[in-house]
Amino acid sequence: MSEIFVYGGTLDPIHSGHIGVIREVLSEQRAVLVAPTTQNPWKSSPASPLAMRIEMILIVLRHEALPISDQLQPGMVCVFREGYTYAADLVDTLRRDHDEAITWVTGPDIASEVPRWKDWDRLQISHYVAKEYENNLRGTEIRKGHKAIHPALEEYIAKHKLYGESPGSEAP
Repeated sequence: MSEIFVYGGTLDPIHSGHIGVIREVLSEQRAVLVAPTTQNPWKSSPASPLAMRIEMILIVLRHEALPISDQLQPGMVCVFREGYTYAADLVDTLRRDHDEAITWVTGPDIASEVPRWKDWDRLQISHYVAKEYENNLRGTEIRKGHKAIHPALEEYIAKHKLYGESPGSEAP
């Protein structure tokens, strides 16, 4: 393997916009590391703990029949389970364990913010801006109940009493 594509963010909750990005990267047989942050430094605390967000990511990946692996390999999705705050921290961690080039993946909704991230210039990594993202879909709107949750998460969210009232499920 020669390159790791990292798709980070709060992912609270994961939604079809995120899935579109993951599918786009996978379509080119790349290794995708889905990496939920412990805390986005520019936002208030996530509504749900990291462990629950990881569970929700795995539920949706399985529902979407995306290939999941515990190890980084081409054409597979691996979920980073340790948490981090800054992209730079995660990149430093990955560089300790892997020799591959690292590319950070974002949707177009935050692409312009990336150069302002902590230590971005020092990282010397590529930035891939995905096209397959629903720009009007944001986790904040889902948590407030203004947008539909992913259908695979309805039971989980209800069981754990996460977020606000949902207007129904979104199309997968």
